[in-house]
Amino acid sequence: MFLVSATDADIGLNGVVQYFLFGAGSQYVTINQSTGEIRVADADIDFEVVNAMGNPLVLTLIAQDTGESGVGQVTLFGKDI
Repeated sequence: MFLVSATDADIGLNGVVQYFLFGAGSQYVTINQSTGEIRVADADIDFEVVNAMGNPLVLTLIAQDTGESGVGQVTLFGKDI
């Protein structure tokens, strides 16, 4: 589990930020749209399948309020254990 965050200078509903993840491999993680908390979606992830998509996986992170959005990257490294 890890946490991403963004800030917005607006107040009220215009200052509420929501988070979204996109890209190959994004189905293997979940993001809490309100808090930015990212977790592994399934403990039984097949490393070889994920590794075939690229290791590390680079996902696009979007933090968006009611009017504007910011874009960043989340990089996930897989390890076969």
